[in-house]
Amino acid sequence: MLKALGSQLQRQQGCPTSLLPYFQVAGFAKKKGKDDDSGPDPKSNRLLKILEPKPIEKMPKLSEEDETIWKEATKHYNKAKLYEHRMWQTDISIKIQLKEAALAALPEALRREAVKTQTDLPPPNRRMFTQTPPIPGFSEQQADRGRRRRGQT
Repeated sequence: MLKALGSQLQRQQGCPTSLLPYFQVAGFAKKKGKDDDSGPDPKSNRLLKILEPKPIEKMPKLSEEDETIWKEATKHYNKAKLYEHRMWQTDISIKIQLKEAALAALPEALRREAVKTQTDLPPPNRRMFTQTPPIPGFSEQQADRGRRRRGQT
């Protein structure tokens, strides 16, 4: 089946012969009553159909009027996106400036603490924010179930 798949891929997609050994990994026993030329089974056909490259549809030739409309729309889109990006950059830079100003306003001892990188782990009993309140006793039930599964009753 893999040999048939490899040879069919080579025929359909011009697969180089250097890839054929990867498809010819195992030889399967032939079923009785089937010919050599019967081809791959339906599952292989479905796989081959999925692997077929889709034809790329070319955009129809536009008239000069439509082409100018497209170019203007493209220019407008690019200007709007650039404006949006510059607004985002400005927002980030203002936030950085405000952060630096807030750090400069702190006393020296607090500034050293604020600038220091936090490397300690969060506490193991910290609760995650959720949409619903926690179910009482749920974590204990899960722990008991895990112990029973491991045989630690």
